[in-house]
Amino acid sequence: MRADTILHEPLAAQGIGSRRDQRARVDELLDQVGLPRSAADRYPHEFSGGQRQRVGLARALTLSPKLIVPTSWCPRWTSRSRPRCST
Repeated sequence: MRADTILHEPLAAQGIGSRRDQRARVDELLDQVGLPRSAADRYPHEFSGGQRQRVGLARALTLSPKLIVPTSWCPRWTSRSRPRCST
């Protein structure tokens, strides 16, 4: 299963947006976690460990949850790069 499918599944399962909207959301998520859009066409074994974690984080962000509880600290999460929360 490629990264785009991994990120697309929650959107499709919840019936959120059209196929085009879902693809745009996948691109947005990859940008948000610092992966190139071309990463969508790669399989998990083609990523480094850190990149796999970013794909996992992107999937966690897919449905715009109000809260994510990380199980470990991520040095990339600084005040400037942290995903923004809106109410």
